[in-house]
Amino acid sequence: MSLLPLTVFDCIRRACRYNLLDAYSPADMECRLAERILAHASLADLLRWRTVSATFRKSATKRISSYSKMHIRVYDGLTELRAKSKCKSEWPCSANVLLCEMDTESVGICIDSKMNWKDAKAMISLIAIFRHSAEQVYMDSPVVDLLLKHMNSSKVHSLLQLLTQKRRESSSFLPTPISYFLPLDDSHSGLVLPNKTAVDAGPFFPRLRKFTVTADKSQLTHLSRIISYCVAVESVFEKEDVDLVVLGESWCRSKQRLFRHVSSFKHWLDASSLGVKYVQQFETVP
Repeated sequence: MSLLPLTVFDCIRRACRYNLLDAYSPADMECRLAERILAHASLADLLRWRTVSATFRKSATKRISSYSKMHIRVYDGLTELRAKSKCKSEWPCSANVLLCEMDTESVGICIDSKMNWKDAKAMISLIAIFRHSAEQVYMDSPVVDLLLKHMNSSKVHSLLQLLTQKRRESSSFLPTPISYFLPLDDSHSGLVLPNKTAVDAGPFFPRLRKFTVTADKSQLTHLSRIISYCVAVESVFEKEDVDLVVLGESWCRSKQRLFRHVSSFKHWLDASSLGVKYVQQFETVP
């Protein structure tokens, strides 16, 4: 479903005002119409409707908050799939990131294994939109790698802002502007990005109860990179509140140094403090 012109929406609002919704105020009418329209919109259109008005943003946020499960996966050939796809309703922006509703409680985000920086930033932005209500998160290890790298960059960004502010207060010379350290373009066509400093307050997933990380033999190195970003596990979720952390699901036993990669992940996670809440699942694939 594409966005209706605002003139069409205004005609619908006026028709409902003088017929079916006489008992409601204009604000109530807009709220009810927004809920009706957004209830059947695709997730990609839902994100676009958020920019129409404050009422639409409130209704869209209400539906976004209903998703308690997130599946973020890496697939081969997603770029080619988009080129062949005739349906654009599941592609929320110009990047090659697929967004779909799996069921009434689950949302799926997919990215190509040969992603570029534009795809990665769009994926992180989508995760940030749905993160507040997520209680169960399922991620491939490259996604965890990218997420922690983003959080590390956000902390560096905040530090640079703080240093710039301090220099302005304590020095008379002109400080180096913060924009010097940042990319020139930080926008995506058709996608509303969250605030860059949104990850600074509290854990990234404030309501997380189950965290599952999966990796195959080609993705094991991402587990070792996680610890190098110096992002504490408490910045991702509260260990005291989580019920289960799972590592594994689909593994290939090979001559690679599996123990080293898993040990790095466990060290970052501080798995010993989780006790029985931490589980490793190994499945031998021939």
